[in-house]
Amino acid sequence: MNKIFEAAEKLSVEKSYFEYTITDVTNLAGIGMGTFYTYFNDKFSLHRYMLQYYSHEIRMVTSMASDEYTTRYQKEFYGLKAYLQYIQEHPVAYRIIWESQLTDPEFFKSYYENFCEKYLAGLQEGVERGEVLDCNLTAAAYLIMGGYSLYGLKLVIFDKKEQVTNQDVYNIMRILRHGLFPYPKPKSRSFSPVFDDTGREIPAESEE
Repeated sequence: MNKIFEAAEKLSVEKSYFEYTITDVTNLAGIGMGTFYTYFNDKFSLHRYMLQYYSHEIRMVTSMASDEYTTRYQKEFYGLKAYLQYIQEHPVAYRIIWESQLTDPEFFKSYYENFCEKYLAGLQEGVERGEVLDCNLTAAAYLIMGGYSLYGLKLVIFDKKEQVTNQDVYNIMRILRHGLFPYPKPKSRSFSPVFDDTGREIPAESEE
């Protein structure tokens, strides 16, 4: 099975799921077609196996890296660092997981929903301990997941960075800790409106 997985992984670096065949996999792996069907029913079942593998690996490495720490900030810092290091070593995981939006929408949806569920538990614990802002935690979880994912895309895929540093992680963590808009808003009627939790606009402060 390892030969099949490694061959499909190599093919996925250069080709999309729709561009390679089972024959391509078996030829690259140096195995017969019968061996392939011993482990997988078709190309899609191989693809689903790869998706599940990377999903499990990412969760495992981030959990192992953060479990020994106590504060939410520490868990986020070392979890993010482990995530960035993993995708730096396995950039093909990006292509396979994101491509599943087309190849396996059910998995793509559950992948992020399951991650969100895990985040919600950790964030809620942080709220109860006074370490995390008491806000819409689902929105916070997706904001964090999306930010980490796109930041990793920038570092690993676009910049092809060879090593993830603590500074790379701190660039994100500083924003999470202090907020992007920590300063008083300008006293101007042209400033974007602010809404409360019910959707009603909060009146802007009158200009002096």
